[in-house]
Amino acid sequence: MSRYAVSLRIIGEDDLENMDEVTHVLGGTSCQFFKKGMRRRGGRIQPRNVVLLDLARWEEEVVYWEEDPGSSATTEQSWRQVLATLAPLANKLRSLDRSLYHPALYISTIRDYYMGGFGLSSDVVAIAYEANLPIDISILVDIEDEASPETEETESSE
Repeated sequence: MSRYAVSLRIIGEDDLENMDEVTHVLGGTSCQFFKKGMRRRGGRIQPRNVVLLDLARWEEEVVYWEEDPGSSATTEQSWRQVLATLAPLANKLRSLDRSLYHPALYISTIRDYYMGGFGLSSDVVAIAYEANLPIDISILVDIEDEASPETEETESSE
């Protein structure tokens, strides 16, 4: 099983109250705001101002040796959704003052250990380039908790 989350993340150097430029760029889309200094889950303090726009989330079951990772209908539809949301924003994102705002296309995936990597279409890379967005990728690999050979020998000898 693989899980994906793709978002547009904009880190602001100034106060969130003064994020009119970001609001204008996103054109009224529904975003989450995380203000510097606010308490987050687990009591963590938010270190910087962040605007987060979720673009897509999906899960897929892929048998790595039987299918091309990233080629399922669910994955292709989800990437089309990301492109449809980013395309109209590209020029405005490109125009953000990079001394004040640090936007990025953020891709997070959780994968089983045997899944290998995943692919990005050239369309995703092209829209990120057009919007002057770095692509930040986080891959968490879920490793099955198997008994070590020493544990198996001990258990079988009893």
